[in-house]
Amino acid sequence: MLDRYNSIGIILAGGGAKGAYQAGANDFLRAQNALQKMRMVAGTSIGSWNALFWLAGMLEEENGQMCGLEHWWSTLSFLGLVRPKFYIPCVRNYFLSASPWRKSFKRLFADRPATADRLKQHIERPDAEGSIHFYLTRSNVERASLEVTTNRNLDAVTSNLPTAKWKSGVHRVIGDRAKTIDDLRDAVFSSMDLPPLFKYWKIGDYFYEDGGVIDNLPIQFGTESEQCDLLFILPLNATFSQDVNHRSIIKRLFRVMDVRQGVLERNSFKMVYLYNELAALREKTEKLESLAQRAFEALATPANAAAMDLVGELQHALPSLAKADGLSQEASPVDRALVRRHRRLQVFAICPAPKLAINTVEFWKRAEAGKAFRLMRGATARELESFFCDPPEYVRMPLVQPHGDVVYLEEF
Repeated sequence: MLDRYNSIGIILAGGGAKGAYQAGANDFLRAQNALQKMRMVAGTSIGSWNALFWLAGMLEEENGQMCGLEHWWSTLSFLGLVRPKFYIPCVRNYFLSASPWRKSFKRLFADRPATADRLKQHIERPDAEGSIHFYLTRSNVERASLEVTTNRNLDAVTSNLPTAKWKSGVHRVIGDRAKTIDDLRDAVFSSMDLPPLFKYWKIGDYFYEDGGVIDNLPIQFGTESEQCDLLFILPLNATFSQDVNHRSIIKRLFRVMDVRQGVLERNSFKMVYLYNELAALREKTEKLESLAQRAFEALATPANAAAMDLVGELQHALPSLAKADGLSQEASPVDRALVRRHRRLQVFAICPAPKLAINTVEFWKRAEAGKAFRLMRGATARELESFFCDPPEYVRMPLVQPHGDVVYLEEF
């Protein structure tokens, strides 16, 4: 079913403990025997943590046992991830320490030779056979900007952005290239630095917090940076209906965060539409230019001077694709749009719908996390069959209800 696709990308949103749903949906490529076509993974917040299991090869079942990703979510322990810290007003602006979680990272990914070697391959040889490009995002607190850690050459990350061609030195995202597993650890924990739960994570001279603060669904790395032809997008907040709570300050705070992240996710889907529309317009322009040239050549006789004049006007009216290369700062919006060389892509997206069994900070709900994992695994398998039989030209996202029923979100 995946024969028509050459490069597949995965986009993993943030959402705290709701990442159990996302983890369950992650099983699709292994089931389709298409891991070799996976080109990239981009994640933020808990999506960065789930991305580690992709990179470490821990989605394969062994001897009939659950895969490493399912095992981690099914054996959650709150105190195995975080440790409470005394909150001191005007002195400390966080409540928890992630030191147990960092120990979990070390045990799972750094101290095990098999997983460490796999991660080192991605880091040291990102373009080798079997390697995966990764993009893990975070928010720079001082600059209020999105940054990324990747295993790619940073100059290539914005290769298809008009801004990189028509105005020297302008980039939408800044970041760094991972060189060690420690760099990967810093990328993941800065990406998961959910405010106000954790202390700011420091890298170099800057402080960071959760990547979802700025972009909770980093689709741009699967489109503009990698130009995938199929994206699996796994949001966690794209549906946000919920009863109003009039008593709890904490629930009110997290409600605001959920709604904000949901809006960010829906806006990211709108960018997919624009991306595909630009590709379609370019294809149409190429066809029109070709027709105009053929008409000009066919009518190149004195008897058809009037027709030639009309064809000449048509050629002049059409933007020249040849001139779109090497743009100047004064280039027109049309030329900047035509500099893009990407193809249209298809999107498979799936998201859990309320009432959720496990919510953003509920990492102590071990049984519910396992249930969420299995719910989304089954629903994703069913929805994929329908998707591959008749892939839609637009984004249609199944919203999985608590008992497995599905409704569709088609308006973004």
